[in-house]
Amino acid sequence: MPQLSSQNGMAKLLTSPNSSSARKNLRSFFLWLKLSFLLFLSLLSFLCFWVYTSPYVKSNSVITVHKGESTRTVLKRLHRKKILPHHFISLSGAFLFNGSTQILAGEYQIPQNATPRDVIQILNDGSSLILHKLTFPEGIYTQEILQSLGANPKLSGELLQAPPEGSLFPDTYHFYKNHNRSDFIKMMSSNMAQTTLKLFSKNQNPYIKTPQDLIIFASLLEREAATPQEMPRIAGVFVNRLKKRMRLQSDPTVVYALTEGKYRLNRNLKKDDLKIDSDYNTYRRHGLPKGPICCPGLSALKAATHPQLHNELYFVLTSDKTNHHFSRTYHDHVNYINQHLKLLRKSSHE
Repeated sequence: MPQLSSQNGMAKLLTSPNSSSARKNLRSFFLWLKLSFLLFLSLLSFLCFWVYTSPYVKSNSVITVHKGESTRTVLKRLHRKKILPHHFISLSGAFLFNGSTQILAGEYQIPQNATPRDVIQILNDGSSLILHKLTFPEGIYTQEILQSLGANPKLSGELLQAPPEGSLFPDTYHFYKNHNRSDFIKMMSSNMAQTTLKLFSKNQNPYIKTPQDLIIFASLLEREAATPQEMPRIAGVFVNRLKKRMRLQSDPTVVYALTEGKYRLNRNLKKDDLKIDSDYNTYRRHGLPKGPICCPGLSALKAATHPQLHNELYFVLTSDKTNHHFSRTYHDHVNYINQHLKLLRKSSHE
């Protein structure tokens, strides 16, 4: 009987008005908690969205994303540099609004007032990558090109092998940061090979038998001519000399015999220099030198394949050094030089 009485008491307790009120209060509390949590999430989402889509970058900035860096590492670094907000906001925004959290390695220009969304988009699609420029003038030595590439801090990697003289095409090249130096050399070498093969197919110079001959012949024009307009005419002089089995007697070949393209001579040639025993010295060897004496450009390569037809055999630089004087005979050539020296002596005494 006591047990039964106890059970009845418990049943009454559970069905009492106070118990029902407690359950309602508990449900109300959890409902309020859910609503508060949803409101908090909504406010947090709105705040994140507002930060993510509002101007954030204070000034124009340059940033670098290194190869192999994780997205989170980059976002944390950019947060420290005040280019992006907390990485949680940036990562969430990238996933929700940009559609991808992937970023590409490279060097980027970030504009002032860019939003985090803009920054992520730039890193995501590779836009605004900074393009660098290197210009190599026609007639440059290969060694000078290698020195320039080695000293450029925007390039990476080692130069594993020095290419031969004349094998690199001088031009203006554009590249992105950390472009490999060896790949740069391959690009320049490929450009020279493609250019010479194309021009060689239309060659009209009987003394150019191979693409290598074309580079050699063009390198002489590059170092001899005062202007590109003179190159076909000088090419004609060299062809006329070769026809008569005369030596080319090109001063730049003597300079290369002395320096081998390792440095600039920075002085006038002396008579003893012309006697140097070298396969590059066209004062002592017939025909073309054994190899190029510089890296010729497009104008010289074209002129080499299309020499001007004339009867001239000699040329000498004029006093203003802006062009050359051409002569058909040695007598006329010497007369011009003597007159030139006479004028120089006269002007020095005045």
